[in-house]
Amino acid sequence: MFHLFSYTIGAAMTTLAIWRLSAIAPGDTHRRALWACYAGCALALWLRSPAIRDWLNRSSITDLSVLLMHYAATASILAILTYVTSVEGPGASAAAAEPWPVTFALWLQRTANRVLLVQIVLMTVLFLTVVDRSAPSHAFVPDHAGQWGAALYMTVFHICLGVTSALCGYLWASALRRADTPLLRAGLILMCTSMCLSVVYVLIQLGFVWLAVAEPVNPQFALQLDTYVEGLHDGIFGLFAAGVCLPATSGAATRLATWRTLWRLHPLWRDLTTAIPDVAWHAPGARLREVTRLSMPLDVQLDRWTQEIADAVDQLRHHAPPMLLTVAEDTVAGHDDAQPAAEALWIKAALCAMADGARNDIASTALPTKPIANSYAEACWLVRVQTVYATITPSQAREVFRAAVMAHEPTG
Repeated sequence: MFHLFSYTIGAAMTTLAIWRLSAIAPGDTHRRALWACYAGCALALWLRSPAIRDWLNRSSITDLSVLLMHYAATASILAILTYVTSVEGPGASAAAAEPWPVTFALWLQRTANRVLLVQIVLMTVLFLTVVDRSAPSHAFVPDHAGQWGAALYMTVFHICLGVTSALCGYLWASALRRADTPLLRAGLILMCTSMCLSVVYVLIQLGFVWLAVAEPVNPQFALQLDTYVEGLHDGIFGLFAAGVCLPATSGAATRLATWRTLWRLHPLWRDLTTAIPDVAWHAPGARLREVTRLSMPLDVQLDRWTQEIADAVDQLRHHAPPMLLTVAEDTVAGHDDAQPAAEALWIKAALCAMADGARNDIASTALPTKPIANSYAEACWLVRVQTVYATITPSQAREVFRAAVMAHEPTG
């Protein structure tokens, strides 16, 4: 029976396949193999669904859905192996120095196309010749229990699955000792667990089909066992998907933090690049449009914004009175975040001075330098500046500007 959990796993695998497709770069074996793995798993899961199974079984080839499902599963199995060896394997030149499972995995990965072709041809021949398909099956293994042809066919399919699962489990267990982050270790544990369960799944399936050939089994027991085994099958897919995705959550969290920083920084960047358009690559647009641009990665966009803000602030020095920073610091002396507040007030007042046409032949003193290690840290500082900047009214900024002009004028 195809339960809600099976549909959920199928939908999750389909979503992951679509998501990974957008991340594939030319020549990127690692991501391409992972996408092929997800796509093959998703297709195999959907081919098990009653609606697609019944539709395919109305064709002239009885149980066509089963054959196509095993094709998709075979392709995903070898894609998993390619994915693992592209990440963990040392390469052909160093294979001789590695333990035999690594050497064998690398050899199998290099011959994957031939292995896939041989298995598909053999499965097809057995399926069309020795498997009894006189009537469509609703559950292939229980419906063919006791038939040596179906047992042989399932053996050919499961040998590749079992060997690959064992190899992947070994390689991921080896990588677990070298994992340097908690998320990576957790992901590898989930993937190792899924491969161990996959080996158990293969042993149960092969043990049952050949036991049924040797000794007739109760049909009710066969159906009950198939329900549990297929539930285990879905759980394997779920654990594998979770294990692969878990290490990527760190990157997703970083992307989310970068996106939020861009969102919060937009008003300050917009005002500065509108006043001084020469520093910007393009005229600023609406906030939502700017933070959802696909033309460049988020971190690159954030780095560009911080640089454009810095360039604009540097040009504002030609419009800010020499005493503006001192007056701004005195004005916000009691503020909870005084230094960013002084910088925000300086920027707002300097923009007012620029709007009034004020200009100095000699640039005023630059804003104080800060112990900032990278562009993201600078962006976080600017977010603090923007937080105060948003609360300053034009009248307050002009009052500070006038006070700075008066403070600079000689008394006598």
